[in-house]
Amino acid sequence: MKPTQPASPGKTLVIVALAALLPMAAGLVATLYSVEHTLQRETDKVLKSALAQLDQVFDQVATSALHLYPLHVANCQPNHPFPALPSGRNVFVDEFKLVGDCAAQLDFPGTAGNESVWTLSIEPPAPASDDLGYLHMRYGNEHQHMVALMDIQRLAQWMKMISGDTYLSLRIGGYQMWDDGALLYGKTTDSQRYASTAKSSSWPYEVTSTLSADDILRAFRDGLIEMLVKLGALSVVCAGLCHWALTRTRP
Repeated sequence: MKPTQPASPGKTLVIVALAALLPMAAGLVATLYSVEHTLQRETDKVLKSALAQLDQVFDQVATSALHLYPLHVANCQPNHPFPALPSGRNVFVDEFKLVGDCAAQLDFPGTAGNESVWTLSIEPPAPASDDLGYLHMRYGNEHQHMVALMDIQRLAQWMKMISGDTYLSLRIGGYQMWDDGALLYGKTTDSQRYASTAKSSSWPYEVTSTLSADDILRAFRDGLIEMLVKLGALSVVCAGLCHWALTRTRP
């Protein structure tokens, strides 16, 4: 019987190249899929954490502010039964300062006939001011209300601690605030592929968690390098076996 002739060099080269590239192609697809899901999971995780922590802060401040409001009233009504604070001092709840109408008669939430509600708003900085603006937590109605103020810079620091390696933005009313303190009125035109957005079920605000372009490129680069390290040896082995099978002479 005539021995089987090995494949031609050109055909062998093409088949060996395909054998080497197939594992790499499969690894590339799997890596892209894995990195995309990892990035999306990261923004989702930060988003859920931000909603939970911000809701908790607002809930705690709201409860404490209503209990401490009589101290604020005592500051401007000397005949009030609560002792007044020293002159020039304000009542603070965490980082929030109580201000507003000292004569307001406020009812606790859940009181029969109570129409007071909590609202959130952002006061932008004055043109000649060095501050970043203020977050307003207002309780009451159009005629009587109490306001808890917080410096936007402090709120941005809180958001930065929550966001970690991602970027966090908070939308209240027509304003959007980022975790670096930047403030924008209106809607941003940025299109973020790996972004997660959700509204709070308890308070009137919306949070968006995004990743920077550098973070996205770094994640894909690291994933591709890891894939090349793992599958490079496999590709060499596949190519070698294929070359041996095609070039050996069979009796």
